Amino acid sequence: MNPGDGTYYTVLDTTPNCRIISIALVIDGTGPSDLTMRITIDGRSFECVNPFPTSGTIEHVVNLTEFDADFQLSTTYYGRYRAFLIEGQNVKVEAMARGAANTRLRCRVKHAAL
Repeated sequence: MNPGDGTYYTVLDTTPNCRIISIALVIDGTGPSDLTMRITIDGRSFECVNPFPTSGTIEHVVNLTEFDADFQLSTTYYGRYRAFLIEGQNVKVEAMARGAANTRLRCRVKHAAL
């Protein structure tokens, strides 16, 4: 298994009645070309991409709009300023990296039951 091969890897498998509190990921590798998180909420998928991630830097999934799901990857942790909550009857989180050699992809999803 090579996380830099362009395959989505499941971080949180489909979980019923789930609230996501935070998502963070780090890629360690040589020359990653992009880092993607896919969040599926009740069958609707959202992707956030950092086309030029820095190896060893923590990326947080953030939602910078108040009224829609506009997820982005950011090195700034906005959780200390406002809550980041995603919830649904079925929630799944996946991560993918492309174009990286000798890659290690680490992800953390903090979640709770509704």
